[in-house]
Amino acid sequence: MKEKTVFVAVVKTKHIYSDIFQWIRNMLGMNLVAYERMIEGAVAEGITKIETMYPGVYDIRISTSQVSNGAAEIIVYGKVITGD
Repeated sequence: MKEKTVFVAVVKTKHIYSDIFQWIRNMLGMNLVAYERMIEGAVAEGITKIETMYPGVYDIRISTSQVSNGAAEIIVYGKVITGD
């Protein structure tokens, strides 16, 4: 049996009105709640996707990067055991 590394990617973004309000909150030094929710939702979606696509996945890890202003990419990866 072999281990295989698998991954899924989720890209989320907010609409222009949310970006404007978050920019104002950022200038005032406040929490960027809409972006926090966006990232939390993307992480949850990524974990759900990888568990659905690859049953038995383990050693799950999460990585993130900023694709553009107001958008985030979440990459969820882990290992599965194959019968090969």
